[in-house]
Amino acid sequence: MDEITRQEYLNSMGIQSYFPRYVLPAAKLSDQCEWPEALTQEVNVNAEFKKPLPNEPQPADVTTLITTLITTPKVVEAIQQAEVKAEKKTGTEIEEVRFQLAIIQVNDDVLVLVLLPYMHASNSLNTVQRQLFINIFNALYQGSVNLNLEVKPFRWPFSEALHIEKDANAAKVSLGAYLEQLKGKLSFNSIIVMGEKIAPLIDAGENESGSNYGLTVCRSLDEMLKMPQLKREAWSQLKNNIPTS
Repeated sequence: MDEITRQEYLNSMGIQSYFPRYVLPAAKLSDQCEWPEALTQEVNVNAEFKKPLPNEPQPADVTTLITTLITTPKVVEAIQQAEVKAEKKTGTEIEEVRFQLAIIQVNDDVLVLVLLPYMHASNSLNTVQRQLFINIFNALYQGSVNLNLEVKPFRWPFSEALHIEKDANAAKVSLGAYLEQLKGKLSFNSIIVMGEKIAPLIDAGENESGSNYGLTVCRSLDEMLKMPQLKREAWSQLKNNIPTS
């Protein structure tokens, strides 16, 4: 295609042609256009525009040009705004939560939710965890407590299917619904959460159905087993918040 026809096509499409006045450093050589004879004289006349003007500074090397570009105020501001947006996006990304809860009814007033790792081999307490749990509540109520260990545990998420939401909000709704189901089967007015991580997933006080839970939060059994000094902290929290008479 000759240059005249090409220019007509570009003008019809609203594309403005650009003719560089000089060759940029490290630029790839351009393909030569096939100019019609009618334009040969005009091209020769305007060929001088391909060279820098006498008083025009010579182009710097590529590194200098890039450095100058990215340090201009407008570019710096644009980069900072992009970084802020990236941080906000990262902060709003949905984070998946995974956990298991062993659920134990201590008596007609108290239900205990014990946090277990999601990858825990069993959804119930092992021998060491169970013994520590029994010792704590026997001491709290100053006698042997008839524990109900047969309550179905809670595991989140229920499934790893991609279409199932696994974030904290979905976990909170599901756990709340499960506690409401238990409320219809078991008698309890207070909930003890052994594991601070899941405390935000449980609503204390009156909820939509009118149920009212007193909520006490302490360290998990695993934390107390790994760091025995935390038993004193957990005991203080339970002793000061759970009525035993």
